[in-house]
Amino acid sequence: MKKFYVLGIAAVTALSMGAARPAWPAKLFVQQKAEKTADGKHRANAIKSLWRPGTEIISYWTGEEWEDIEKYESTYDASGNVLVEINSSMFPDEPFASKTLNEYNADGQVAVKTVMNAEDGVTFENSEKTERQYDSRLTSVITDNAVFFWNGGDWDIAGNTYQRHITRNADGNITRVVIAVFYNGIYDPTQQLDIEYGDDKQASKITSSYLTTDDGVEFYWVTGEEYTDIVWKQTDGQIVSTEALLTQANAIKSCKIIDEDGDETALTVDYTDNQGSYKAEMTAVFDGVLAKKTVEYTVVDAYGSYDLTESEAYGEGDEVETYKAVERYRVDAYGLELEIYASESENGAPAELMQWSKGRVDYDPEYGYPLEYVLSDYDFDAEESYDVYKVQYSNYIDAANGVEDIAVDNSSAPVELFNLQGVRVDAAGAAPGIYIRRQGTLTDKIVIR
Repeated sequence: MKKFYVLGIAAVTALSMGAARPAWPAKLFVQQKAEKTADGKHRANAIKSLWRPGTEIISYWTGEEWEDIEKYESTYDASGNVLVEINSSMFPDEPFASKTLNEYNADGQVAVKTVMNAEDGVTFENSEKTERQYDSRLTSVITDNAVFFWNGGDWDIAGNTYQRHITRNADGNITRVVIAVFYNGIYDPTQQLDIEYGDDKQASKITSSYLTTDDGVEFYWVTGEEYTDIVWKQTDGQIVSTEALLTQANAIKSCKIIDEDGDETALTVDYTDNQGSYKAEMTAVFDGVLAKKTVEYTVVDAYGSYDLTESEAYGEGDEVETYKAVERYRVDAYGLELEIYASESENGAPAELMQWSKGRVDYDPEYGYPLEYVLSDYDFDAEESYDVYKVQYSNYIDAANGVEDIAVDNSSAPVELFNLQGVRVDAAGAAPGIYIRRQGTLTDKIVIR
């Protein structure tokens, strides 16, 4: 059966691992500034703060214990953006480290990102650099993305280097977007979006096209999708992609979509609240077979949590095939994933669980920021969840006011001893020699005589 083109609906889904290290959203990470009273305790005052973790320890569950894998140490600017981040291995025999340096433009977007690596964990050398420019109106839309790698004392251009050329009319509405990738020393256009406007100055036709080839030698342009008969709920004329036509800025109520095979889909959308929730219904005929699809997307909170249900039906009468997919995604104010759930079912059969991950967070009782995050996965065989991943946050600083939180007291942490091969040894029975000592977040070398 042929799948619908879903108008960027797939772009809202977030069923992916690896969001355990959040990009701390400034507007959601505001707490009262802390100051110490005479008795040494913290007290909140009216000054707003941006608490950020100075240290993050990443651990994995071995089945018997938590094993520390890597450490992140970060410094921030007054807006809470990461200026320097050092990622280092916590395996004594694998001392590799990486340092990331960020420079920001006036809109808080990364303008230059430089990555340096240290094979010995100490001596950093240039590795990769990214330079970016952004649209003057859509300040988060990249117009120039140049990636370089360090090669024998100089920067050479690398992959994922592209430009996005945006054309606007006299009304300030976008009429064309061209993506050009760097190839053989030039920027070669490979994708294009053309937008036509009616007398009401709203987009009346949107056409996407892309460069392709059959033999890898001769390239030619083909039309991807066309959107016609467009009725808008609202639009700002700032359309840079067909994957953002059901958003609050550009919300289509109905249209006709023609795909590259010439098949037409009728789309109608009902926006069910003012938060971005909607119910979209699509109808088409593929190879003479009636096809219907319904997508219900519900915004749960302001942090990115949502519920998504997709239902499809192909055929009529006794020849109907059905498919249903359910997603549930929950995330807290700090970008930590609390639940990732997905199930599928066909032709009315019981739903089959595809993924079920859960996160639990310990928050600071006074300021509310996370101290520990643990992610667990569902074991389909044992039919129970098991821990897989942990992040410990410490050494918080108030980026907005330059105030450090109470530092971690490593003196009470247990002391671990390793030989130079990374094998843990018993401190009481250690033979004379050089060892690596780890206590809490501190690691150093010692000599036992």
